[in-house]
Amino acid sequence: MTSERAFAEHPLLTAADERRLARLIERGDLQAKDRLVSSNLRLVASVARRYVGRGLPMEDLLQEGVVGLIRAAEKYDWRRGTRFSTYAVPWIRQSITHALANTSRMVRLPAPQHLEADRLARAERGLLEEGRETTLSALAAATGTRPELLVWLLLAPVGVLLAVVDFRVQRLPDVLTLPLAGAALVLLGLTALVPEHAGDWPTALYGALVLGAAFFVLFLINPGGMGFGDVKLALGLGAVLGWYGWPTVMLGTFAAFLLGALYGGALVVVRRAGRKTAIAFGPFLISGAFAGLLIGAYAA
Repeated sequence: MTSERAFAEHPLLTAADERRLARLIERGDLQAKDRLVSSNLRLVASVARRYVGRGLPMEDLLQEGVVGLIRAAEKYDWRRGTRFSTYAVPWIRQSITHALANTSRMVRLPAPQHLEADRLARAERGLLEEGRETTLSALAAATGTRPELLVWLLLAPVGVLLAVVDFRVQRLPDVLTLPLAGAALVLLGLTALVPEHAGDWPTALYGALVLGAAFFVLFLINPGGMGFGDVKLALGLGAVLGWYGWPTVMLGTFAAFLLGALYGGALVVVRRAGRKTAIAFGPFLISGAFAGLLIGAYAA
């Protein structure tokens, strides 16, 4: 059975030992590979502790970490002068985080975003094999994509989850709407530091403020038709749409109201709702933002 205590029983290696074992591994020596891995098992335990409570038990985290450690032992290039422990940590972390994503993801990404995520994962593995850090700019350069794509991939599951929750219970939880706005602005601010980006962070900030204020006015005018949760959601979506400029903000907002109107009209036609029936607007606000974002990204 995999355990932290068992991992700590193996002696540590010196830098000279690591180089010697790495040379033997290149010749196909499986015993050398086994010793290099077993002597660094405590490193797996150290990394795995950081992910306790995120969806997998400690034993599974350790097992996934060992998979990454073995992969690192197979790819380690001792000629670069890097200690094996330093080289192995990103591999261990990548193996654990991928396992967590595959086993505990609450929201399935749309097919195009899933393909993009796989492409980014392959690029990340390529950078690791070359001994390079997997920074935002490095991933953008390796995949030939804009760095803000990483931001959209991170925020998309939250948007899908909010749309599902609001559609089912007609309520947007503060625990997701408010952090969404903050996370969008912080992530886009970091993206603005990367030369390859195609947006504007100040406009993203102004977009959040303007769209939030506009929805707040609508809430004051008609609190029965516009929930305060929609106001808080508009802050985050305004930041996302504002990244590509004011036309994208207007397009995404128009698309949201158009989709909502079409859905409400369809319910009235089939007599499943009346003119005063309350309809969750969050899903249409998010769908309109997705549409505006796609067109804005294409035009940028």
